[in-house]
Amino acid sequence: KTVSMEEIVYTICHEMKHVEQLMQKRLVYKDGKSLWLGEDHTATEYHNRPWEKEAYYFERIAEDMLTLRAA
Repeated sequence: KTVSMEEIVYTICHEMKHVEQLMQKRLVYKDGKSLWLGEDHTATEYHNRPWEKEAYYFERIAEDMLTLRAA
């Protein structure tokens, strides 16, 4: 499958946001649980997880930067 450069950039930005969250210990995986700022979100649906919302927002920032760069 061919992946566009934009998709690669968005994915890298998204995943690097998770790296940041983990390093800052805002996101913690412990004993089979997903903790965000100490609160258990294991049962939270994927798109409602706070760390995913933040990572997708970061993707939009990257998109804006790419758009400005192309202009």
